[in-house]
Amino acid sequence: MHMLFFLVVVANLLLFFWETGYRHPPVTEASSKDLVLPGTIQSIVLTGESRPSSLRPAAPIKTDTVPTPPASSLALPGNCLEIGPYPTSAQATELQQLMLPQAPGIRIIPRSEARNDSWWVLVPKAENMEVAKARRQMLLDKGVKDFWLFNKGELQGAISLGLHETREKAESAQRQFLEKGIVSEIVPRSSHNETYWLHIPWNRPPLALDEVLQTLRMQNSELRIPQPVSCPHDV
Repeated sequence: MHMLFFLVVVANLLLFFWETGYRHPPVTEASSKDLVLPGTIQSIVLTGESRPSSLRPAAPIKTDTVPTPPASSLALPGNCLEIGPYPTSAQATELQQLMLPQAPGIRIIPRSEARNDSWWVLVPKAENMEVAKARRQMLLDKGVKDFWLFNKGELQGAISLGLHETREKAESAQRQFLEKGIVSEIVPRSSHNETYWLHIPWNRPPLALDEVLQTLRMQNSELRIPQPVSCPHDV
């Protein structure tokens, strides 16, 4: 009985090894290399079909580049500068002679300039002289005696209540007349003066001119050198 049980167990073991060992061979290292995960399999593209965008090679990105002009073609900031104004030609000539070695084309340009050197306090111009005389009588009645009636020129028909050196003083006087009920206006008085400017053709960087002027200031501290400005368009 024991022998029969032993034979049955042996027979089952033999059947098991035969089924697993011969009908299903073990997976070796060589055969495992042929296994490919489904996610890494490349898709097959048939003729006439377009390749999926995810598999296409990325096109190079084009960037717009602005060409840099050569240094020789870069425009310098301003090719004409002026220094001034000088009240006399002698002052302008002094600086001109000092700058000639660095600026051979430097020259002096006289220029007439209008300047507000004082301010009128005026009773506005009347339509005619009869109205102006009536306003003059009004001033006398209010106790104002220091005035002047213009009977010709650009200010004909106006009455001057005073000429002041600064606008601040003219405004102060105007307020005092207003307290007396006298309406007035402030008009600048312009004078034309002859001034002199140094006209400097300059094709180098402005910093180079600043260095020249700074050197001249160090050599002569009493030399008056205003800051250079661009030339006016009418020069």
